[in-house]
Amino acid sequence: MKTKNWFMAIIESAIWYAFIYYFLYIIKNPVDLRQGASILLVLSYLGIITCPWIRNTEAWKNMWEDKK
Repeated sequence: MKTKNWFMAIIESAIWYAFIYYFLYIIKNPVDLRQGASILLVLSYLGIITCPWIRNTEAWKNMWEDKK
């Protein structure tokens, strides 16, 4: 595996850790539901985007391919 993939995997792990931590925080403490859901949504999108496994699929490459 390339160094970039290892780096992205570490970042992905940190993002998913933050997601789980904030999710548990929301369950325990009263917070604004709209704000909490927005933060969890952003963290889940970032976790999916930074996943090296998903970034190396053909579907991902086709999505970002320049269609002229």
